[in-house]
Amino acid sequence: MKTNQIGIVHRINLVKTFPNMKVTFNLVTTKEVIHCVVSNNELAQQFLFLDNGTTEIACFGFVNHHNQLDIQKMTIRNPTSYILTFAMKV
Repeated sequence: MKTNQIGIVHRINLVKTFPNMKVTFNLVTTKEVIHCVVSNNELAQQFLFLDNGTTEIACFGFVNHHNQLDIQKMTIRNPTSYILTFAMKV
């Protein structure tokens, strides 16, 4: 179980929009690349505002049966003014 992970968000993909939004991405840490999925609507909307390859996040979740980290909680580390204006207000 991978609980707390810190890394750079890479390859954000919008998989499904209706009825529930689903976003997948890769989390690049210092040791490995973790495949992640977000199915919470509020978190998925926040991920669509993030810069691909430059935003560092700290996330918490569990590993599902597809060996993906299912994100339950997330915080953005060192947010830019753009992220503070748009992504943090969703």
